[in-house]
Amino acid sequence: MTTIDPYDYDDNSFDGHFLNIQDPKIKVWNNVTYADNYYQTNGIGNTINGRELSGTNWKADWNVSLNNLAGFRPDDGEGASHRAALAWYAGTANLNESQFPSENGETIYRRLGDLEQNNIADVTKTWYTPDHTNASFTQGDTKAPWEGIGTGWFHSVLGGGSEFRPYDLDGYKFSLDEIQEFGYPNGWKNYLEGKRVSVTEDNTPIPAMRGDFAVPTLFNGNFDAIAAKLDSQPIPAWSLYNGDNKSVLQSSLVNAIGSNSGSTNYALELKSGESITHNPFVIPDWGNLRFDVHAPVASGKLRVTLETIDGNFQEINEIDLGKGLQIPTPSGMTNVSQVTNAYLNNVNAVGFGRDGFETFQMNLPTNNDVTKQYRGQPATLKFELEGGESVYLDNVFFKSDSLNFGNPTEARWDISEPAQNPYQTNLLLEKPQYTSSYNAVTGLPNWVSWQVDNTWSKRFVGRTGDQFIVDPDLPNNPNFPTWPRIDGTMYQGSGLDKGHLVPDKDRNRNQKDALATYMSTNLIPQAIDNNRLFRNNTGSFDPDISPAWSAIESGLVDQLIFDYNKKLDITAGVFDTKQQNWSIQPKTRAPEALTEAQNQGNTNPANLEANGIRIPGWTWKTILVSNKSNLGVQDILGSYTYITPNIPEPYTNWSGQPAVPNPLNQLLGENRDPITSAEQWRRPNTWRISINQLENLLNAQGSDKVFNFLSNLPEDVRNRIKQQSDFQFPPP
Repeated sequence: MTTIDPYDYDDNSFDGHFLNIQDPKIKVWNNVTYADNYYQTNGIGNTINGRELSGTNWKADWNVSLNNLAGFRPDDGEGASHRAALAWYAGTANLNESQFPSENGETIYRRLGDLEQNNIADVTKTWYTPDHTNASFTQGDTKAPWEGIGTGWFHSVLGGGSEFRPYDLDGYKFSLDEIQEFGYPNGWKNYLEGKRVSVTEDNTPIPAMRGDFAVPTLFNGNFDAIAAKLDSQPIPAWSLYNGDNKSVLQSSLVNAIGSNSGSTNYALELKSGESITHNPFVIPDWGNLRFDVHAPVASGKLRVTLETIDGNFQEINEIDLGKGLQIPTPSGMTNVSQVTNAYLNNVNAVGFGRDGFETFQMNLPTNNDVTKQYRGQPATLKFELEGGESVYLDNVFFKSDSLNFGNPTEARWDISEPAQNPYQTNLLLEKPQYTSSYNAVTGLPNWVSWQVDNTWSKRFVGRTGDQFIVDPDLPNNPNFPTWPRIDGTMYQGSGLDKGHLVPDKDRNRNQKDALATYMSTNLIPQAIDNNRLFRNNTGSFDPDISPAWSAIESGLVDQLIFDYNKKLDITAGVFDTKQQNWSIQPKTRAPEALTEAQNQGNTNPANLEANGIRIPGWTWKTILVSNKSNLGVQDILGSYTYITPNIPEPYTNWSGQPAVPNPLNQLLGENRDPITSAEQWRRPNTWRISINQLENLLNAQGSDKVFNFLSNLPEDVRNRIKQQSDFQFPPP
């Protein structure tokens, strides 16, 4: 990576149109093998000043100041010094030129004669002295080659001198071999760790202009990448095709429903008969297309067309904006087939989208031959409104927003038969409501990720209690019938609960979103004492006296999203899913649950085992807490992480019973206090750990998956959060 006079508009004083330029800050990323930088700081007036490329824990490998060379001083206030920097580098690439550009350009001071022509006597002012690792000249040495070889362009691969690149360590020049041998204890890797910034760090200058990732999956998919709204101008990234009459301009941008007071969050208003097409882009190698829709008027159809430039692939999705939710009453959904039909019939129906923005997806075809036609290929994406009045679009991206901070096991969708499928135990399933990694061997989700705030969840709303169904998004090729077809009926008689990972209550704003949580890819067997909400003396469900898992779901989460108005990114999953993991044991020992006859007696996991459903020994959950101001990393406050035993409580009556060693001591090698009461057993903090500890446990169980949480966060933020085991915020 070569930079020539890189500038920062924040550090330069300009007037007029320069004030609207919102360039990201230039940094050296950790996918850069070599960074050389050539700059000057002599500029005055309207001349842009460059700078040394360096910052906290990063720096260019070779920073060269051009300040003292001929032609850089004095500056004319109109860009002379900045232009000279460009000419300096051009002279190392083309040794024949005497000025750059070749007509009416800046003088290139190669020879002493060039100095004389401009009445410069100091020989050290000539521009070029080789600085590669085999050269030991000082600037202006009259014995050194003067043509422009051995520096600048020479250090590039095409320049031929990449093997002799210089590296600056504390003011001394080192070669790559010297760095690896002497400079750092762990060689090149250690050197890079102290000189680079993670590519996952988002350096977009204005937080509101950011996309879904540091490098957006679709540029300006959120319609916010503009410095100033100019109604007559086209929308960046949507400018080449914006309707036959070119009517869809920045005048079509409106401040989005639900945006924070005092901030700008644009959405696109598309009127009847209008269309807009994104400029050509490359389709990512994985991830469904998603887009947010607000349709306040129940009329019209939104047609979405994804098409490769070569025309070999086209996928069309149509949202009937006039169709509202058509979900039967509970009496009309008494069996698996009825629930399945209700789910499929409402996937593209408008629910929350009447009041705010609702996410829809385009599930892309996955036959391997078809996939090759569009993944990694240049394409366009078109939205058009047929009939109706208007519709609002926002957040058009690929990959689920629940994975913005990382895909914990790099799960992927693959339609192949399980036995030949590289993702047999790590199959990615994306929905507007959540994302899961499904395991065909255990019959369980490995993990499920989702976001929740007070727009997704309503307080004091009862659960729908629908039957769990086979997830219709699982591979459904009749030639490969070996993908597990698990539903809630297989749990009957087991004495174990049909447990959600994404709870119904986190998606209870309407029936459609709640129904999506009743999928086999969100279903695990849970002990009553690791799942239920217990009733208190008044007959009300009470998180304060319930198992830790329930207290986290219905206590901590509710407190964070309703009392403190926070946004949560949650990932939950299972641990210890080996075969024959469950012995016959009481369904529950909790006195609050034993008052109901159906909770008495022992478990019988035979039906689960017969259907290939394993019983996890532990359940875990990590909760990332953020403000809702859309600033990205700056909004993250901290995390809570828990792992709870999926077993009955040790005692019904703890009085006079011996203390129970905390099971985490054996699991983590710790020395936590013994547990002496039901209250302590049920307390979430009894089971609190750090993300690092969780990650180590999951990666030590010998599976073929490697967990890496929060991989899309900057390294310093990621490390800080993953080490937290005592984050408070204000809870508890």
